[in-house]
Amino acid sequence: MRSSSKSALFLIEMIIAIGFFSVSAAVCTSLFVKANMLSQETRRMNMAVIQAQSVAECFKSADGSLQETVKLLDVSPNDGQSFLLYFNNDWQRGEQGRYRMTVSVDESALPATADIAIVDMENSEAVLYTMQVKQYSRELSGRDG
Repeated sequence: MRSSSKSALFLIEMIIAIGFFSVSAAVCTSLFVKANMLSQETRRMNMAVIQAQSVAECFKSADGSLQETVKLLDVSPNDGQSFLLYFNNDWQRGEQGRYRMTVSVDESALPATADIAIVDMENSEAVLYTMQVKQYSRELSGRDG
């Protein structure tokens, strides 16, 4: 009689231990999945910032000129005031892709202004990053470089 009650108690302990470890494993797996998703989102945001800053530097080095900026970036203007850049999942430029950067330039404003917006076309056109760049003309500011 005593040996059967000891083995039953041992089985109950094993069931409880297995249940505890199963719940712990499920929680840890959920945390790892969330951490991976957060890491991917951070990478996307960082790459969007890097690409936008790169275009902003081209705009500044072109002294706020749309024509010079598109020459530097080797793209063609959309309508005379803007142009588009496309990036794939690895943030390599291409004809079409997952991410679209829209750059709108207003040369008539003082200072010349470029509005840069990057959207994720696979995620309901979610805006990843926007920035506005202003470039004072060298002739107006009296600087030579």
